[in-house]
Parts: sequence; C-alpha cells; structure tokens
Amino acid sequence: MQSEILGTIYQPFNAKEKSALRVKVGFQGSLGSFHHQAADVYFTSGNSDVIPLETLPELFNQLISGTIDYAMLAVENTVSGFIHTSYAMLQKYNANILGEVYLPVCHCLHCSKNDRLGKIEEIHLNSMDTALDATYITEESAKDIDAIARIQAAEIYNLQTLQKRIKNKPCNFIRFVCLSVDDILEYDLELLSNLKKIKATLSISIKELQDELPQLLHLFSRYGISAKVLIPVMEQQNCHLYKYWVDVISDNVKQIFEVVHLINNIDDKIEIIGIYESKS
Repeated sequence: MQSEILGTIYQPFNAKEKSALRVKVGFQGSLGSFHHQAADVYFTSGNSDVIPLETLPELFNQLISGTIDYAMLAVENTVSGFIHTSYAMLQKYNANILGEVYLPVCHCLHCSKNDRLGKIEEIHLNSMDTALDATYITEESAKDIDAIARIQAAEIYNLQTLQKRIKNKPCNFIRFVCLSVDDILEYDLELLSNLKKIKATLSISIKELQDELPQLLHLFSRYGISAKVLIPVMEQQNCHLYKYWVDVISDNVKQIFEVVHLINNIDDKIEIIGIYESKS
C-alpha cells in the first residue's frame, strides 16, 4: 500500500512503519532554498521536519547514519545540465531513488524592510544556495543590499519583496530526487501498473573500450522503452570501468524488469537505483 509519507510508488520496506511517525528530510542549503521547496512538494502530508545542511558529504553521512530519514538532491538543471557531483555522491553512498520533483526556476528580489529600491547598492545571488544571501541580510542587518531568492525567503527571513517573477529563461527547471539508503526495497507492482508513465533510474557498468552501451539501449528500444543516458561516472576502484546512469521510461513496469533481467542473465551489468512515477 502506498505510503502517505513518501507520496510515491516506490518505497522502503519499512515505509509503513515510518508513516505513523514524523520523518526528518535533509537537504543541502538554507531554509527557503529550492531544495527546501522540493522537500515540501514531495512530502505533502505535513508529517516531516526539514533539516538544512551545509555540504553534500554531511547530507549523505547523516542519511547513512540514520540521523535523517530521507534526503532531497538536485540532479539536473535545464540550463546547466546534469550535476556531476550529485551523481558521484549517489554512486559513492549507494543511495536509492524513491521519486522525483521538477521545480520551475523563478526568483524574487528581496531586501531589508527598511530599504527601498532606489537605495540599493548591491544585488547578491548565490547559484548553489539561493536563500543564502537572504540569510545574510537578516543576520548581518545589511542595508542597501538586495538578495535574489525564492518568494518564501521573504517570509522566513522577514524581508520585503521588491520584485517578483525574475527569470532569465522561460523554461528553466530543476530536477530533484528523494533518496533513501534502506538495504531492502519492495516494489508495489499493482500500483506501478496503474501509472501512465514509469521511470527507472539504472546504473549500467561498461568496460572502457567496449561498445556495449548502444546495444543495451537498443534492447530497451525493442521493448518500446525509451532510454536517456544521463552521465558516465568512473569507478573509483577500477579506472577501466564506467558506470553510466540511465533513465528509462515506459508505461509497462513488467517490461522494464524483463529487460533488466534479460541483460543481467547475460552479464551482471545493471543495478536498479529506483523505480517511480515519472514527473517529466
């Protein structure tokens, strides 16, 4: 049965137990950032506490230790493409993807409530943590300085909003994934089968000089499954082995399992990182 907490079709074996409790959801960045918004959008039940953290290693270490239950991680941006650091961390810590959220990039111009637009001398924007400069204005009582951040930052940091809907690209989105590190995972095949669009994130191991990836992708295509190669990551312990991150999308979850099983019967190459409802 689908967990009220996760709001997703792919869940850890103990999600039912956790659904009766408050869960801790961590992310890299400040309160009011896009990561914060992604956590609020994904965990819609109101039964979660958000935990802002400074670095990705801190985020994953707290996830591994159980200090936090889940983590939100940005993996892709329409303008800048795939976030290599995120995929490297996913590979290093063997995290599982439970679901995804796409957020449009739209900023606002904020300043101290004592300032006005004509007096502004500086405008700050942190592309990694869009709420960081809003915290600076509040903590340092900074005057004549504006921060570009999400609309919610004004409420969190007691700022005034001078201008809304600032964007330099009309169709700019950030893709976030929700992560878990549970060792045992279950698939609700009945629920998956009722979805119109299912996404599976796979890790495919390929030796450096072998031309196997196109053949494997063609196999998915033969089953009517679309596949998109995301990013290659070199194995830390074997410089001749690459792991390619691939997203496949289908309306038939059984076909996804069938192709993965077929390939692994020939040569154990594919690891399923997550199967969930596609939001793209």
